[in-house]
Amino acid sequence: MAFRVYDEFANEVTKDEQGNLYVQTNLPSNDALYSYLFSFADYVELLEPEIIRGRVKEKLAAMQKKYVT
Repeated sequence: MAFRVYDEFANEVTKDEQGNLYVQTNLPSNDALYSYLFSFADYVELLEPEIIRGRVKEKLAAMQKKYVT
């Protein structure tokens, strides 16, 4: 997934000693944002803002409910 991060965020990427990539950018806060974040699957973790992080958790919980048998 790193190739995609570098392709889409070029100059906004930093890397830590463990090889984790960090991006700080501004994206519109609408339903398209969540689709975009989910397109990274489990390769992404949104750290902030907390309100968006909370909304991601809510959406994931709602999605999970659909697959619990």
